[in-house]
Amino acid sequence: MAENYETIARSWRKLAKEAIPDITADELRQLNQLIVTYKGAPPEIIVLNTMRSFASYQTRYPAFTYAYDSGAVRDEREYRALEISYTNTIKQYLGDAANAFTSPDKLGQFMLGDTSVNEVRDRLVQAENLLASAPEEYKRALQENYGIDSNYQLAFLLDPATTKPLVDKKANDLLRGVTLATRAAQEGFNLDAGELAKLTSDTQSMYGGDNFASADVDVVTKMKQAAIIARSQDMLAGIEQDTTYKSTEAVSAQYGDVESVLASQKRAERERARFGGTSGVRQGSLNVNRNL
Repeated sequence: MAENYETIARSWRKLAKEAIPDITADELRQLNQLIVTYKGAPPEIIVLNTMRSFASYQTRYPAFTYAYDSGAVRDEREYRALEISYTNTIKQYLGDAANAFTSPDKLGQFMLGDTSVNEVRDRLVQAENLLASAPEEYKRALQENYGIDSNYQLAFLLDPATTKPLVDKKANDLLRGVTLATRAAQEGFNLDAGELAKLTSDTQSMYGGDNFASADVDVVTKMKQAAIIARSQDMLAGIEQDTTYKSTEAVSAQYGDVESVLASQKRAERERARFGGTSGVRQGSLNVNRNL
């Protein structure tokens, strides 16, 4: 019988984890206790009501009680299907700007506010029409100066409070990228689009705030250091006839890119072995040839 209890408990735990990805160990223990209390056969409604009382459940399904009581959904499966309907509609109009509007919390706000999927679509259409009537110069300036494309412009018209942090981040990302590219070019580095995008992303936590004056000082210092390292690495790569080497590797290394750091270190180690190490002497290196 104990083994049967465990089989039933394992089944409930699996279902609970699928329904509530962030369910806690303590909450799972509460489900296990139900199996024991009801001798392996707890009524389904008891299990469901227990799960619905969990804090992790409230986070995942913030509007379930309201939607259930209003007749909008009959169970969690229908609730998730309703979330998908909202999400697909929002993504249709907002593209990559949709994520801020498709979290369980945000979708729950739509449900709690009695804003149906069709009403969300109507709001998006209205915002889209408003954006279409805006001057092209205005939209182009937002795109070119702040990196705010039409998706984010539309999102801002739909919900300024939700979108503002995203717009601020886009503008900061663009300014950070311009700063990095400009300072790199001043030291002779030509970062391609992919390298710049990665560097901009990697430095978000380092230069993510608004104080670019102090950030720029650090960028200048790091780029100068990268230039010094690159001159040495250029020479070593030339000796090894390494056609895959790019001088911008030194920039990536300055910002902690592990592969770039290791590549530089290994290149330097091979050079020491070739001209200055013990293994180099055994192989008839310059030390031997010059009788040093």
